[in-house]
Amino acid sequence: MEEKQICCCGSSGWTRVIGWFQIIGAVMAIILLVILLVGSTVLRASVDSARDPKTNQPLSPEEMRTMKAALTGAIVGGIVLLILATFSFIMAIVLLRGSYNRNPRQIHAWMVYTVICLILSPLEQFFYEGAVINKPCALILNAI
Repeated sequence: MEEKQICCCGSSGWTRVIGWFQIIGAVMAIILLVILLVGSTVLRASVDSARDPKTNQPLSPEEMRTMKAALTGAIVGGIVLLILATFSFIMAIVLLRGSYNRNPRQIHAWMVYTVICLILSPLEQFFYEGAVINKPCALILNAI
């Protein structure tokens, strides 16, 4: 069976391009998330000795609790994103193996994964918007 031509390449060529882009993106995300998790963990460990940058006074217990809670949320969120980035890397390998071996089951598994990600993506945005943007805004407005 002849391969369908799309622009200048066949469909298997474009499938491989998608797979390689997904691998590159996942690797970059994994590296960035590991760096951010290490930084957040170090910051959380040093909260007890933190000082207010304006007055150079130690933070109050309330400020320390707030900072620890925010950093704990960042660490948990980072771990979840790291798991998702790792799974994305694995699924990109599944897509590439399916393309190179001409195995439609592997390509179909990647397509199911992609549809699930597309369905869950708005939920991720909803929780991200609520937890990261609205909560600090509410804290600032309550302080005023």
